Amino acid sequence: QMRYERGFEGTAMATWRRYPLHIDAPVCDALRTGEPVYLETLDDWERYPALRAMITGAFQAMVVIPIAFAGNVFAALVLCNRRARRFMAAERAFLAQLADQAAQALERSRLYEERAYVARTLQEGLLPDRLVEIPGLEVAVRYHSIADGGTVGGDFYDCFDIRPDRWLVLVGDVAGKGTAAAVLTGLARHTLRAIALRDEHPVEVLRFLNEALRRQAAEAAFCTVGCVRLDPASGGGFSACLASGGHPYPLLVRAGGRAEDVIVRGTLLGVEAEPVLEQVRLDLAVGDTLVLYTDGVVDARDPTGERFGEARLRAAIDAAAGGSAQAVAEAVDVAVAAFEPDLTRDDRAILALRVSG
Repeated sequence: QMRYERGFEGTAMATWRRYPLHIDAPVCDALRTGEPVYLETLDDWERYPALRAMITGAFQAMVVIPIAFAGNVFAALVLCNRRARRFMAAERAFLAQLADQAAQALERSRLYEERAYVARTLQEGLLPDRLVEIPGLEVAVRYHSIADGGTVGGDFYDCFDIRPDRWLVLVGDVAGKGTAAAVLTGLARHTLRAIALRDEHPVEVLRFLNEALRRQAAEAAFCTVGCVRLDPASGGGFSACLASGGHPYPLLVRAGGRAEDVIVRGTLLGVEAEPVLEQVRLDLAVGDTLVLYTDGVVDARDPTGERFGEARLRAAIDAAAGGSAQAVAEAVDVAVAAFEPDLTRDDRAILALRVSG
């Protein structure tokens, strides 16, 4: 299959976009044998009589250099000249070196894409397939990973039922990147899911995770987690119980109001044997929106190095206040993407909860 061409007129190359390898043609010979093919004059085309009539008037000289890596020929470089041309020894050596450099560049590109694919697949496996539906509550998530760059990040989120009419929503960020982060992410999310079925108090759930992390052999086995337990309130809306292990404070927007921090203090998990954790309760009425996020949101940086920060985060939320959970999550996501347009340096997760009635 021809992937790229330049300098040919109109549809001259249309026939050669795809063709079988077994046909009698210069490119096919080079790909089959791994040897370069030089056709310097029209007389040299006598070996390909069916093609000579096709190229007459278009070009005379052609050189096909196979591109190979580790003995495997996977492409070819084809150069054509309108007039007959002799390729001297120095030119042939130069073309061989050019093909060798192209082979190495293509192999690096292949490895990069393969690594990125593995990272994306692993990252997707560490996130929930779906979020549970909570009657009367809109749940929206925006998640961006650095996995496209071939590295597994450490942000995660989840929303699941503990029992009928009780749910746990969480957002977390483990230390580091790569395989070690993937191990901790899997440990953290699945530990939280498992222990929440046994102990429904958010503080105790985080204490259990803290001990699990401390038992890990890795030196940097720590993470931050923000979690919210939700129960339907008797008068409508929800009763929320929040706990945080060193995670950024959630933001609450009351119906008709502006974004404000919900102060939920707690220390980083996986460090101290007895982490300092507190539990905060609040009521969520119809129209209220609670936003949880990871530090990749506020730590995003523009080309000058300026940080996105908490003020811009609040402004983005306020601009979408009164809208759906999807609108709020998207507003934050768009604002961060516009602020950091070229390179995502860290994962970011945004989870918005809005009481819809």
